Amino acid sequence: MSDGFDYDGLAARITKALRGGGSRDDDFDDDDEPRGRRVPYDRFRRVNEENRQLREALEGLGGELNSLKEAQAKQFQELQEQAAQQVSAVRLQHDQDLELVEAGLSDKLGRQVLRQAWESAPKTQRGASPVEFWKQTIEAHKAHHADPDNVAAPSVARPLTPYLPVIEPPPDAGKGGSTSKQQLGSRGGPPPQGPGKRQPADISAVSTDSVEGFLSGLRALER
Repeated sequence: MSDGFDYDGLAARITKALRGGGSRDDDFDDDDEPRGRRVPYDRFRRVNEENRQLREALEGLGGELNSLKEAQAKQFQELQEQAAQQVSAVRLQHDQDLELVEAGLSDKLGRQVLRQAWESAPKTQRGASPVEFWKQTIEAHKAHHADPDNVAAPSVARPLTPYLPVIEPPPDAGKGGSTSKQQLGSRGGPPPQGPGKRQPADISAVSTDSVEGFLSGLRALER
């Protein structure tokens, strides 16, 4: 384990103590008599009882030690799994940030707002990830501008509207009036000019050689 405690060494010492305690000459069963009767029977009986209690205590301690070792190993494994999940989450968020920057969300605040909007959106409508959710929003935004009469605008959180792409109108949009005038003028050449300013009549140009010529000249001036 990484905490520096030698669980295996302690377990080995406990096992050794248990084996050594069972081989001592002064370890008797309850009905055994002391050898040679040089020591009072009560003393041997008391030592035998103490040894028995010590073995039981060591056995219990060994079991607790094994349980503690297993619990520590399980906890360490869980910590490793949590660390791996956190690393994966950080890597996934980094990859998503790169895609969102390419899709117009160039600052951290915008990406945070998008993730909040994605989490609060219905699961059936938000897509598998914030990136997919934003791309779907952009596509719906473009579709609405292409056909505003038949395609509704997507529902976008107000802080995210500045990040939507600006869609320019078609080059010929708004020029229908001038185009119509050009078309009208091009059907038969340039449009007809209005009547010019009428020049004043000059009676001195009328012939006076005969009465008929003079009257004919006057009639021409009246036209």
